[in-house]
Amino acid sequence: MQESRSTPIACTLSLTDQKERHEHLQKGLFSRVAETTELPDGRAYQFPGDEETARELVEFINFERHCCAFSTFELHFAPEHGPITLSLHGPEGTREFLESYDRNDG
Repeated sequence: MQESRSTPIACTLSLTDQKERHEHLQKGLFSRVAETTELPDGRAYQFPGDEETARELVEFINFERHCCAFSTFELHFAPEHGPITLSLHGPEGTREFLESYDRNDG
């Protein structure tokens, strides 16, 4: 029988790097969030459907997969260049982690 391993709900960046990353995202990509929705196991963020935002979201996911390995990332592209929704999911406690991160203004 294989043991199940649980990835801790934590960011692997140092506190200084976390603060820099948070400030960068709040001034850039996440300043364009049109709507935030709580999910049972995370949060969903709605962005404009333009190409620049799409590219930045993919770059965001590529980076975050390394420092927040507990997360599952989903992108939903609405038809006709409508909004793009980024959904972040994870184990129990993920939603609370994301909420506290969103409230962290340094």
